[in-house]
Amino acid sequence: MRKSLLIVVDEGPAGFPADQATEELESLCRTAGIDIGKTLFLKVREPVSATYFGKGKVSEITDRLKENGLGYTVLNLDLSATQHRNLERLWEVEILDRTGLILQIFSRHAHSAAGKLQVELARQNYLLSRLTGRGILLSRLGGGIGTRGPGEMKLEEERRRIREQIQRANERLTALEEQRQRTRELRQRKGFPEITLVGYTNVGKSALLNALCGKFSALVADKL
Repeated sequence: MRKSLLIVVDEGPAGFPADQATEELESLCRTAGIDIGKTLFLKVREPVSATYFGKGKVSEITDRLKENGLGYTVLNLDLSATQHRNLERLWEVEILDRTGLILQIFSRHAHSAAGKLQVELARQNYLLSRLTGRGILLSRLGGGIGTRGPGEMKLEEERRRIREQIQRANERLTALEEQRQRTRELRQRKGFPEITLVGYTNVGKSALLNALCGKFSALVADKL
């Protein structure tokens, strides 16, 4: 398994202290099954629109990746599609920002049919907006002037494939929602109560559910 470089960016007064931010990102990575190689803490005064990090920090991170033979990078913040694309080209590794990391965790832990479809739909939309950024190798397959190279055609094929997957996922979700609506209506006619447990990850929802049910109905684990 490729090891990753974790980049923890100081988000200022609005964010977590450095130690808490680092602990949270490392915990999320472990939950996502990511092998942590190195962790780097950075302060960014003014984010750059094209790459978020300035040239000096981009170069520093490039050196860290090469020196330690790290295969990809995980950040504790969200990147724009442009920043994501540019950084992958500069660093020549796969990047997971905060949204990508959360989606990977959801993908690993989704069990119901609807849950799996919702995660897949979110993941495909996320990938579609960043597709050209993931084409590090494709971008090197250039064509002549005024022509479309195999890399460009491959990207178009990939976009079409993702859009088709999004359409199929939406259709299946619609069918599942109609089925769930019929089930809800049946329960309401029979007078069954409906209870919803809502809360942030790892705050005790599963433990509370087990306590209310009086049996082990949901897995309880100390994971973000």
